[in-house]
Amino acid sequence: MSAEKLIQEIKNDSQQEIDKINKETEKKLKEIQKEAEKKAEQIAQKTFDQAKKQIENKNRIKTSKARHDSQREIMKIKEQIIDEAFQKAIEKLKELKSQEYQEIINKIITKTIKNLGKNPKITVSRKEDEEIAKKHNIKITGRTQSIGGVILQSEDNKITMNYTFEAILKREKENIRIQIGNLLFS
Repeated sequence: MSAEKLIQEIKNDSQQEIDKINKETEKKLKEIQKEAEKKAEQIAQKTFDQAKKQIENKNRIKTSKARHDSQREIMKIKEQIIDEAFQKAIEKLKELKSQEYQEIINKIITKTIKNLGKNPKITVSRKEDEEIAKKHNIKITGRTQSIGGVILQSEDNKITMNYTFEAILKREKENIRIQIGNLLFS
């Protein structure tokens, strides 16, 4: 079921709940009015007005709660869809073809080593990273468990730049969430 259909279904359910509440409110108002007519006109009017206000307030509260609940459910579904989009992005990153992956890592390394000074070090995640490090004459210090990317360090270990795909996604997650949300739900 698509997100739009789920959202529409939630809105329809909310509207049905609101209609039901409105019908219940009308029923209660009629009962109060009949009872009030049996009493003295002045007391009956006062009682009716007070009851009507209470019911209207309860109606507003119930309506507000129904809207709030439906909005919360919509947000929950949107979050699930965004999380699925993140998972698909991770899968795509895992499946990057070797040449495309090498181009990305080469750009990262080329851009980053300028900031690290002489004799930077690298921790790799894939075999392709080793080849690229050798081309740049960067010392390989180990391997990291990652779907891809590298961790670069200055010779004195004062600067560490984590460019593993997971670290990049974690740093950019909020911006990416906003962009995905805008693409999917605007």
